[in-house]
Amino acid sequence: MSQIPLVTPSHSVRRLAGASVILAVSQIIGMMLNFLSVSTIQHTFSKADNGTFFWVQQLSGFAFIIIAEMGMHSVVMRLYVEASADRSAQDGILRSFFQLRFLLWLATSIVLLGVCLALEPQISVVMALYALYSLIAARSILLRTVLETRRRAQNRQLAPALAGLLDMALMSIFILADRENLTPLRVVVWFCLAALPGFIVLLAIDGQWKLLLTKRFDTGVVKRLLYETMPIFVSLCLMQIQDKSDTFALNLLYGREVLGVYSAVMRITLPFVGLLMIISTVMAPPITQLRASDNKRCKVYVLEGLKLTLLAATACAVGIGSLAEGAIWATAGSQYLSFSLEFIVGAWSLVPSLCVAYLFSILVALGFNRTVLPMMLTLSICAVLGNVVFTPNYGVLGAIAARITATMFAAGVGLVIVQKFMQNGALRTMLLRFAAFTCFMVLSLWGVLMLTPLVSIPLTVAIILRTLALVIVFVLGCLGTGLLRKDDIGLLLNVVKASS
Repeated sequence: MSQIPLVTPSHSVRRLAGASVILAVSQIIGMMLNFLSVSTIQHTFSKADNGTFFWVQQLSGFAFIIIAEMGMHSVVMRLYVEASADRSAQDGILRSFFQLRFLLWLATSIVLLGVCLALEPQISVVMALYALYSLIAARSILLRTVLETRRRAQNRQLAPALAGLLDMALMSIFILADRENLTPLRVVVWFCLAALPGFIVLLAIDGQWKLLLTKRFDTGVVKRLLYETMPIFVSLCLMQIQDKSDTFALNLLYGREVLGVYSAVMRITLPFVGLLMIISTVMAPPITQLRASDNKRCKVYVLEGLKLTLLAATACAVGIGSLAEGAIWATAGSQYLSFSLEFIVGAWSLVPSLCVAYLFSILVALGFNRTVLPMMLTLSICAVLGNVVFTPNYGVLGAIAARITATMFAAGVGLVIVQKFMQNGALRTMLLRFAAFTCFMVLSLWGVLMLTPLVSIPLTVAIILRTLALVIVFVLGCLGTGLLRKDDIGLLLNVVKASS
């Protein structure tokens, strides 16, 4: 099979634009399909069932990310791009990655099921099926990401995107068809069945089914993977402490019903996390290449990607806040309408969280694996302290406050690290402008929310009017602070035209 060339600076704009469009369209359609399934589940489940399902997801995610993922995918992507001149070396990397990840998943699943059987046997079957789903699902980080590596490294995003959409479409169909009988167990069964066709499709293309038959295990590649993964593995352990500490604290202190409320708050933000991670997914491969060939241009990519991530996350947070009542009713049901403050505040966790995720991805793409450790250490320590201080006294709001505080401190540390790479004033200037813009948007959102009860018009009309007002305010704020310039808009239009 002939080697398909990787992205080079001469045609990177066209390739990035095309990849961005494919990912954006697939993520938007996926968000709509995910909305159908998640809203159906949350409307059907009681708060206790919702808490149980969220607990299974969080516990399995904690185990698989720490033991089975270990941060290997980011390292493999970089090694694969660096080996672009040697197809056999690339095949060896993917083969060893596939086998190692399967063995780690198997060991993790055995440990996880053993813990469940000992402590919570009533959820052991659900946990076993969710482990199987995690192995093959598009939204997981295990075998599916191995099968996507070859095409994502070349920014050929169509096949992975379509396979992911197939997962989501089947999941929505199964969940909607069975909505009268849904339980956590039945939901996980439908998840597994929905993920299987997409997994088979990715195995079939590019001859990747051979990964199932080969017995060769390259210990040299595995040793290199484990060696280069160690700093990221430690960082991911620290990240998981932050990500799951609020779940464990709420489950321990308040039980499954309160945890169910928190899960509803966090799930309304999850589709936007997936959508906005497109930016780092698309940026990482060319940043790896430009690091060696054009350092100045590499810095431009890093800065523009960060600015776009922050602006998009802020837009999502403001949008969720403005549409709060409608968004809560549509995604979670009327039983959660009394928790509108939690949903509005929780939406703002998107901004620092996505900043940390972007910085993590880009630092790994640059080869600065060990520099992410201080950022992740800050994240985990602040999360634990935050959940000790805030969660026992304020419940769901306390857990959200702990999450926002931890990610803000970690983002600060990460930005200091990136500034050492940038070695200019562009990053500082952009951050000062963004801080002013964020304060402006928070005050604007608070103002329109306070005005809504004072206006004698139907709530639906009020929501539409305040959303339109905030859209105008957002655009004016971007232009006023210099975060969005006319030149940027012209450049964006040219990029879109170039990809069409």
